[in-house]
Amino acid sequence: MTSVEATSSIAFVSSWARSLAHLPQSFEDLKDLVSSICHPAKHSDHDALSISSQLLQALPASTSLVNLISNPIKLQHKLNLERTDKIVSSVLAHPQSQRSGARFRSLQGLGAGAWLDSIPHSAKFALKPSDYRIATRLRLGYPVPLGSVTPICECGKVVDTDGFHLITCKTGGGPIWTHETLTSVWSDCLQQLKMTHQREPRDCYTNSNDRPDIIAFDPQLGCDVELDISVAHPWAKDVIAQASMEGGVAAATREFRKSEKYAGERDVWGRSSNCIALVFEHFGHWGSEALQFLHRLSLQSVDEDGRNNSRDFKLRWRRCFSIALQRCNASVISRKLMRLGRSKLHSLENFIQPLCT
Repeated sequence: MTSVEATSSIAFVSSWARSLAHLPQSFEDLKDLVSSICHPAKHSDHDALSISSQLLQALPASTSLVNLISNPIKLQHKLNLERTDKIVSSVLAHPQSQRSGARFRSLQGLGAGAWLDSIPHSAKFALKPSDYRIATRLRLGYPVPLGSVTPICECGKVVDTDGFHLITCKTGGGPIWTHETLTSVWSDCLQQLKMTHQREPRDCYTNSNDRPDIIAFDPQLGCDVELDISVAHPWAKDVIAQASMEGGVAAATREFRKSEKYAGERDVWGRSSNCIALVFEHFGHWGSEALQFLHRLSLQSVDEDGRNNSRDFKLRWRRCFSIALQRCNASVISRKLMRLGRSKLHSLENFIQPLCT
């Protein structure tokens, strides 16, 4: 390590000393050593090398911070990342509840937060302020403000402030609207690549009346594939216990059920079904089959110069699906609350009217 690198390391570690409280107890030995470094520029090269060596000796040999300080390129970013990883690991190791753990695991999935860094250059990539507030509350685990709305849903079940029942309740058609919206986004994605496809084809199978959401030609597989779009929630009773320990469980469970559903299907030519379950979790986690299918589509994407732009294609559509999903979550919640509010007002009117006559 050169004197310049050592001085740079000391400067960054000094600025980061306030974050040591977030690290395990084994890092507490750094506090006294770091506090002695006030102005690295005033130290000689020999002092800088000596103090840097002491820093390395104070760190446990197993920690990755040894490598970070030895290689000070983008050191501050790496140190902050190390701190963030420690906090996330601590939260996941001791979640407040199963719901909290399942939410954190789901949010770790690729593309789950793509809506946060999307530039709203068009309506497709924009959220209304009200939708953005609700989506942010769901992501952070903040309660959904029910206000004066009755806690009893139209279906007779109790409405929770976490938003779970508001999103998943079938009364009012919320899940159907979310499903149709995501199906339209997949159709737009295929349309951009000029891929022939058909939505909800009739008489697709000879031995049942089941209809996939989309049938399209997959150039990578060289055959037609049936696409079944679905949205699963990691707080569902049958998956929440496992979802709180492992991310993507709700999506994987739904994929397995879809594969069982279409396992015995035959098309008009007698061929077995080639169904792909395109599953999302409500918090944004993608199912593995959906990610693989998007990757295969990206291989067909080219720019104006005829060069493949797979990376940009995947980034664009991950953001598009992420925004569409969060918009649906927020809209379903707000519409449900409006209906419950009107229902409560109607009940009050029916109660007051006889008293006034």
